[in-house]
Amino acid sequence: SEDMVKQYQEIFGKTKHVCVYNIIKDKDSIKMQEEEINDNWILNNKNPFIIAAGRLAIWKGFDDLINAYSLIKNKIPHKLIILGDGEDREKLSTLIEEKNLTDDIYMPGYVINPLKYFKVSKIFVLSSLSEGMPNVMIEAMMCGCTPVATNCKTGPAEIIKNNEYGYLSPVKNHTKLAENILRAIENPIDKHKLDEAVNNF
Repeated sequence: SEDMVKQYQEIFGKTKHVCVYNIIKDKDSIKMQEEEINDNWILNNKNPFIIAAGRLAIWKGFDDLINAYSLIKNKIPHKLIILGDGEDREKLSTLIEEKNLTDDIYMPGYVINPLKYFKVSKIFVLSSLSEGMPNVMIEAMMCGCTPVATNCKTGPAEIIKNNEYGYLSPVKNHTKLAENILRAIENPIDKHKLDEAVNNF
């Protein structure tokens, strides 16, 4: 991200670092979106989906996402999917049980092709405390998901650009995150706008 280059320059002074974005949108990624889902939880569930993805670790803020979802669960028909695995899986599972959300939140673990899950979802949430450039959010936007993200260093603000292409929330504020998930559901970003944002990648 551009902000990562600025961080290097703050530490080392003037350097030759330049920002070159990762390539996200290519023929392979477009093909992966069309792969058939054979996940019974998805196939048997007629609700719309909110989705998140990443290592189940503290810096990804999935506890904030679960707490945010618990605030709005009774206001929306959406179920929540969290893709990924990691050291915080048991802790997050316990939190889900404590919030009585075991029927509403699905954690299938690591999946080889997350894009086919993004393709059937409406909202992507990035609840991270820090990032480099959140490729997973760009992939979700490419698949048509409206992004809701924490305004963490670095990357999300650079992609979403003053809420033009999604909704930014303060870090570690699950109340605001919940409010922005509701905003995204009520006012999704048009697919043409999402494509405009993703074309940089």
